[in-house]
Amino acid sequence: MKKKLLLCLLNLLFVNVICSQNLLTNGGFESGGNNVGFNINGAGYNLITTPFTGTTNSGDYAFTTNPQPMNPAFFLPVGDHTSGTGNMMAIDGNTTGGNQRFWRAGANGSGVCGLTIGQTYTFSYWIRSISTNSLNAATLANIGIQFTNTSSNTL
Repeated sequence: MKKKLLLCLLNLLFVNVICSQNLLTNGGFESGGNNVGFNINGAGYNLITTPFTGTTNSGDYAFTTNPQPMNPAFFLPVGDHTSGTGNMMAIDGNTTGGNQRFWRAGANGSGVCGLTIGQTYTFSYWIRSISTNSLNAATLANIGIQFTNTSSNTL
């Protein structure tokens, strides 16, 4: 009985994986940066690239496998949440007001196309603090999500 239940559960998981589709291009940042499946156009963001100087300024961001070299004094040595060796987008918090966007779907920020009216879609993301200064709720990043041209969305 246990073997049949396990096999049934594995089949359900397998079918779910087959039926699911990632509608985002470059969601893991493995294919490059800005304008490769997403867009960064908020004020106050500045791309930095290797070799890193060892310090960051507010709004600096990079695509890296380890954020610590960006700012060894204040960033933790962590890998991405999937394999531990893939790319991640690391951002030194932006202090520019006005709800600046650091990531928008679509190569020019146009969003995800090809969605079907009436269908349910799930958007998920993974975030973690990389700063040694993030000690409590007051010092953690304040991340918001915005959907346009939708109705009845649940966050």
